Amino acid sequence: MHQHANTPVRRFQWDIYLPGLQGKLPKYPVEYPSLDRAAAEVLPSCVYSYGTAGSTYRRTPSSAECDGAFKPTRRTRFGNNTLREPNVEIGFHFVNFDVPGGLQALPTTLAAAAKAAEQAGASWFTMADHFFQMDNLWPAEAPMLEIYTCLGYLAGQTERIKLVVMVSGVTYHYPGLLAKTATTLDVLSAGRLVFGLGAAWYERECVGLGVPVPPLSERYERLEETLQICRRMWSWDNGRYDGKYYQLAETLCSPQPTQRPNPPVLLGGTGERKTLRLVAQYADSWNGAFETVEEAAHKVEVLYRHCEAVGRDPGEIQKTAFMLIDPMADLDGFLRTAERYAALGIDLINIMPPQDTTDPVAFASRLGEQVIPRVAQIECAPKIGRFGGPPARGMTVTSKDVATVGSRLSRHIEIRG
Repeated sequence: MHQHANTPVRRFQWDIYLPGLQGKLPKYPVEYPSLDRAAAEVLPSCVYSYGTAGSTYRRTPSSAECDGAFKPTRRTRFGNNTLREPNVEIGFHFVNFDVPGGLQALPTTLAAAAKAAEQAGASWFTMADHFFQMDNLWPAEAPMLEIYTCLGYLAGQTERIKLVVMVSGVTYHYPGLLAKTATTLDVLSAGRLVFGLGAAWYERECVGLGVPVPPLSERYERLEETLQICRRMWSWDNGRYDGKYYQLAETLCSPQPTQRPNPPVLLGGTGERKTLRLVAQYADSWNGAFETVEEAAHKVEVLYRHCEAVGRDPGEIQKTAFMLIDPMADLDGFLRTAERYAALGIDLINIMPPQDTTDPVAFASRLGEQVIPRVAQIECAPKIGRFGGPPARGMTVTSKDVATVGSRLSRHIEIRG
């Protein structure tokens, strides 16, 4: 049920309790529009009271730009002008540069793949920050292009799709220069960068090109300092940064990124002790590759524990999954997996075409025809406790969301056990 744009509605607030689970779930205040107070009774053990959360407006379609006339009925995840729907989305990962037609066809094929993914309704176009082709997929001698040049090229070829660094190895770039490079891409793409970082792993590439390969523990320390430096450079604090590994006399970055307060920071990886702690403390988005849904559920639980330790609302962190798969080969099976991911609060699945896929443009188009419309119908878990993360402070949803949350919780409880 949509309200007229710019017409405020009252909301009420409740603390959520689930029968039989008292003491297992914290109570989180959630603000809903009071369009239909009867909807509150779908959770009979809810206690609600009127609040003063402010105005709410009808939502715009996913990935639509906000021109001020339309505003989301739930918060914008990254605080920029891209609005999100609470359903599962698809990303498209381009990493195989050995395309039909060879080197001469590569510029047009890369652009066509990004345009096809955008036209298909994919939310992300992702690329890897490597200089040798990954030898766990293809020979290292296979073609590989540098990521920021590619994404800058694609910024001029596309209009809406997010351009995602999946991900930059922390040892490949000086942090201050990396923040400036990322800022340039965010400005030229009109605020479409998702800034991905990781601890780096491809030793052959580093040794081959003369890049230092510190021990893993040091790489994680450098990763944390890089995150701090980027956050500092994307603020109005131009002062010194003095870390263990990096010292910057001025953290000056002019202009600032288009996305404020910063481009969304994505961390990739599933390491429980270090990676997920950094996700909880610094990230806006998290990407993991999982062997099973059960593994994903465990990693999400670990992330929530880290969030609790640092006082972070896990609902503020977008959770995404990476899959090397052709979903069209078993669409029903893929949709079942997507539903189980959604039950965990994972709201985007990034698809990398199988290694034997030779036409990325056709693959992206098929995603739009067969997969994305079906996936878009899958609702993510309600932001309640461990089943999807607590609701983000200030998040608002429609009365339809209220009316369905009880049945959805039953389904998610059954899935998670």
